[in-house]
Amino acid sequence: MRVTTQSLGWSAGRGREAVPVLRPLDVAVEPGRLTGVVGPNGSGKTTLLHLIAGLRRPTQGTVHYAEADAARLSSRRRAQLVALVEQHPQTTLELTVRQVVELGRIPHVGRWPGSKDGDADAVAQALAVASVGHLAHRKWPTLSGGERQRAQLARAIAQRPRLLLLDEPTNHLDLRHQIALLQTVAGLGVTTVAVLHDLDLAAAFCDDLVVLDEGRLVAAGPTAQVLSERLVAEVFSVRARVQHTDRLRMSWSGLVRPDQLEGAW
Repeated sequence: MRVTTQSLGWSAGRGREAVPVLRPLDVAVEPGRLTGVVGPNGSGKTTLLHLIAGLRRPTQGTVHYAEADAARLSSRRRAQLVALVEQHPQTTLELTVRQVVELGRIPHVGRWPGSKDGDADAVAQALAVASVGHLAHRKWPTLSGGERQRAQLARAIAQRPRLLLLDEPTNHLDLRHQIALLQTVAGLGVTTVAVLHDLDLAAAFCDDLVVLDEGRLVAAGPTAQVLSERLVAEVFSVRARVQHTDRLRMSWSGLVRPDQLEGAW
């Protein structure tokens, strides 16, 4: 499913006290591709994700899922199309991992009492794909942060979305599980938007990048075209080397002071 934004922006507060958090931007997320959203802290990455998900109403502009205006869809229809994995999933309920994953099927179950799920295998398949089948009977409070993140990915997969949104999905994971999770996501074939902090992981797994800085769109397009040493220096103030060897790689060597940027390119 192709996703587009048109003059999409959001401000905190109203009237004269409104503070722009995300300034109007146009981006296109292409079907079946993994698009990474990167930028410094406070650049508007999570805000963009929440606007695309429909969790926040835009101050201006629109989000379209294919040809449909997302704001005109019912919450149930939106939940059938879009799955969101947030950065800090929380619940006070004593749910097992299987029960958490089963929550992903709610948008697809009929409204009438006794309605049955038309995709009985979705939960088992999601547990297997996210490699959390062995945790199925564990209670949520007993899980580590990384286990919770993988369980939430399984819930999102069980939802059978056409658009998968991930907010810093590798945040609580060690390197092995970071790679495994992104390999899993990249292999789903689902249109995906992921907020990432690690630029080397973004280089390795993302087909496209959206780069934000201070609420503004800096660049967008195929990762190999967008990710450059100049961009990393100007947006992140990091001296980096971007190479295409066996894959696209980004390695850093130090910080760049503002006075070093002028005339460096």
